[in-house]
Amino acid sequence: MEKLKLQSNINIPLVVDLDGTLTLTDTLFESFILFIKKNPFLNIFLIFFWLFKGKAKLKDMISKHVEIRSNLLPYNLAFLEWLNLQHLAGRKLVLCSAANHKIANQVADHFQIFDEVHSSTSTHNLSGQNKTLLLESLYGEYGYIYAGNSFDDLNVWKKAGESVIVNASLKVTNALKKITTSYIEFPKQKIRIRHFIKLLRLHQWAKNILIFLPLLAAHKLYDFENIALLLVAFVAMGLCASSTYMLNDIFDLESDRLHPRKRFRPFASGDIPIEFALLIFFIYPASIFIASFVGKGFVYILLLYTLITLAYSFYLKSLVIIDCLVLAALYTIRIIAGAVVIDNDISFWLLSFSVLLFFSLSFLKRYAEISSIKDSGKTDLHGRGYLSSDSPLILSLGISSGLGSIVVMMLYLNSPEILELYNNTILLWCTIPVLLFWISHIWFQTHRGNMHDDPVIFAVTDKISIASSLIFFTFIFLSAQGF
Repeated sequence: MEKLKLQSNINIPLVVDLDGTLTLTDTLFESFILFIKKNPFLNIFLIFFWLFKGKAKLKDMISKHVEIRSNLLPYNLAFLEWLNLQHLAGRKLVLCSAANHKIANQVADHFQIFDEVHSSTSTHNLSGQNKTLLLESLYGEYGYIYAGNSFDDLNVWKKAGESVIVNASLKVTNALKKITTSYIEFPKQKIRIRHFIKLLRLHQWAKNILIFLPLLAAHKLYDFENIALLLVAFVAMGLCASSTYMLNDIFDLESDRLHPRKRFRPFASGDIPIEFALLIFFIYPASIFIASFVGKGFVYILLLYTLITLAYSFYLKSLVIIDCLVLAALYTIRIIAGAVVIDNDISFWLLSFSVLLFFSLSFLKRYAEISSIKDSGKTDLHGRGYLSSDSPLILSLGISSGLGSIVVMMLYLNSPEILELYNNTILLWCTIPVLLFWISHIWFQTHRGNMHDDPVIFAVTDKISIASSLIFFTFIFLSAQGF
């Protein structure tokens, strides 16, 4: 089997499929996402209505309402490099895709290497047998080379002079071997465990440690029954968060691809096909099922968390300040969830402290993102509503919120409740300078460009932050023991 050299005469055209072959994504699926994102409740019904009129009509109508930015799509770079060599050698390249003509033409215009473009119209879906008939009428039987990746392409390969298989599954490759023994192959990119770890954002589960905070505040560290319940709740919350992160990544593809670091996320980069988003329909029900073993109250909290996250993903994240309030709320809900699990009344002071602290960290997250786009010369944070010129104001609001949380903590330490819970309040007051130092530290690091988008993840990996937290909780423990 030859790897890169075609046997056919240079005058034989090379016909190239788009979705899954030239790109590492499905442009129709991405169009669906963009369309649903505009108006989820109405547009889902429109999709079924147009589908009733035929797949070609559906593709055409959706393409009229959304804009796929061809320059941002993840492409198969090894295959694209080979296509460029074929183009430079003088071979005629033809883009032939079941994608709507609007998308196919945009991709062809972007690369400027295709001599012809054939694609679906409002009345004709160019896939499977339809594609075979078109190519046979244009170039004759065995008068073209075809590059594809799916089962739909098997009919086309049967009539092609030579076959190029790109990014195909093992089943498709085996099916092609039954048609021909001579083909060029660009192997499918392997999906590795680390890609799934990134997709599920398992590192973000560190945030769920917050559900144990009410147990600490209630001095129930040796209540093993509640600890077991909280561990189950931790897993349920983690799975729920992973599914919502996946949903957010799906609806944030364009913004992620414009971001210097988020563009490497599995869906945005094409490391994992976007069809894997269907895993949400398994992971999220699993989280609710596990939550049901903890109790109805926790299930309701999880559903509330989901609703707020959905509102954030679809709309609220584009609203200045509101987005940070929502992020602060999502952190605080984790603490409320912990209190519900152990059936303990949560302190007003703890909630106030949490809201202000996480409001500060949310602004810190935006400040880090704006700093990164300023370095690249951009003036706005795509999909977020912030401008690079907002940086000084975000810095001011973020630091003041963080310091405000310390003021709340100081008022709490001076309240009658503290005298009942702790035997040594002097040691407890030592937590204040630790908090003051840590908040100042992370803002300094962010201002210096050392923060990479998520302050919580930074905190659990930064040595100074880890040391600060150990000192903080040591003072609390010693105070509670009466040292």
